[in-house]
Amino acid sequence: MDWLNEQQLRRMMEQLDGFEPDKAFVKKLEMACLEKIRSMQHKRQMWRIASRSTAAAVCLFLLVWLFSASGQKVIQSPLHSLMQQQAERSSTREWSQEPGNEQHPPSTVGQQEDTGNLPPSPTAQANGTSTQGESVTPDVSQAIGDQRIVTSARQFLGDLVGERNVEEYRATAVSPRQPSLFDVSFSRFVNGVPVSGSKMVVTVDSMGTVKRLIAAHPIDQQAIAQARSLITHDQLTNMVASRLRLYYSEKSSSVVYVLPKLADLDARSGHFNGLEDPTSSRYPHPFLLKVEPQQQMFAAANPQEASDLLRTQTGIDVSGLSFAGVQKVNGGSRYVWKQGQAATVSVETAGDGRITHFSFTDAAQTLTGRRKMIRISEADARDIAVRFLARHLPLPVTSLYVGDVNRRAEDSILEFRFHPALDKIPVLEHPYIVTMDMTDGRIIGFSGDFASIPHGRPEQTNIMTGTAVIGQYFAQSPPALVCTPGSTATAAPDFIYSLPDLSREPVVFDARTGKRN
Repeated sequence: MDWLNEQQLRRMMEQLDGFEPDKAFVKKLEMACLEKIRSMQHKRQMWRIASRSTAAAVCLFLLVWLFSASGQKVIQSPLHSLMQQQAERSSTREWSQEPGNEQHPPSTVGQQEDTGNLPPSPTAQANGTSTQGESVTPDVSQAIGDQRIVTSARQFLGDLVGERNVEEYRATAVSPRQPSLFDVSFSRFVNGVPVSGSKMVVTVDSMGTVKRLIAAHPIDQQAIAQARSLITHDQLTNMVASRLRLYYSEKSSSVVYVLPKLADLDARSGHFNGLEDPTSSRYPHPFLLKVEPQQQMFAAANPQEASDLLRTQTGIDVSGLSFAGVQKVNGGSRYVWKQGQAATVSVETAGDGRITHFSFTDAAQTLTGRRKMIRISEADARDIAVRFLARHLPLPVTSLYVGDVNRRAEDSILEFRFHPALDKIPVLEHPYIVTMDMTDGRIIGFSGDFASIPHGRPEQTNIMTGTAVIGQYFAQSPPALVCTPGSTATAAPDFIYSLPDLSREPVVFDARTGKRN
């Protein structure tokens, strides 16, 4: 092959510079490239789908193989296995208790003979009986626990209601309350029919020790009352009703009953256990006192006037304390004096300067042994508080309702609560609270509004009795009888009436309708 010379090469390059490619050819080439790209993407997507489908099929195959292995035996946790075993034993025992089935229980592979009374299954309870030869499996969530849990609960119930009566009670469910506590539910059945309101729940731990019993009223009250001398439902109603106090409410312009916060009631003695609420007064009943208001101005326009007033009216001297400043509160002022952590004095005034609150605290109030330091009686402390109020009461208030007394610091500090009375009925929205230190007879606290004057006329016709109000309330929210084992193995059980709705806060009832406000 001969090589091209320079002249020939130049001529060829000139021809290439003027060359224009065919547009149809270029378009066809682009379409071919796009088609190739789409084909490659489609193949890649199909490969992904095939890979995922294969993985899912393999997992499904493994699951089917695992669940079908060993005669379709499910892999179980130890807890689930225990629950299933208890369910099978319960079904066998339930079958054997039917007439004519005592000698021929249904065969269960690998099941050992059991001696105890487990609760009948929910299915059997619903139908009354179980068909011969048919294995009825209860809900495993209700069959958790071993034999001694139900046995201990039934024995405790038998001690409570008597062996003859306990035969009418069936265990309807066993459910875990905590990892080591179980609730065994019983209901009373008469001729196979459950008795409404007879449910009782016995709480047992994993060792078979009974912790408590809760029974919704009414349970077999007559049997329990005869065996344990418990107070009756009527007596309970009267005891709670005796705590009611009649007030006039300016807010609703009506007469209301107020039930202070109550603790649980001992079902034997009738005492309210651990009662630390306003009804702990040593006075048997609140009463009215006649007073002669002196209308002295109990007001301060600045810290100096407030400190002078405290010294002359209560004996509290703030001269040794440091003034901590003035704060604006509720349209008035708050003055505070302090001495480190040793003492604090606080005074609050309304917009017109009238004192509505003051308090004094010091380290001595937290000392132990204060009961031995008491120098005055409760009656004397009350008289001091009444004289203090009488100096500053507005003229329309001529009688004070002496209400509740709170105690703290080993009974050495008493908080008296008073209300002005209209037609011998205390006004709910106007409390005067006076706090006394009985070690020295000083008033160390006050709360009340001397500027506001109670008004209105209480309508006292068609008022329900307190017993009727509480009876109506218990009909809608019955108290629960709670039983706990005694402190020792031979000690008698403790019984209380639980009043959860009445232990949180005071309850107000309309005195005419008895409805809870």
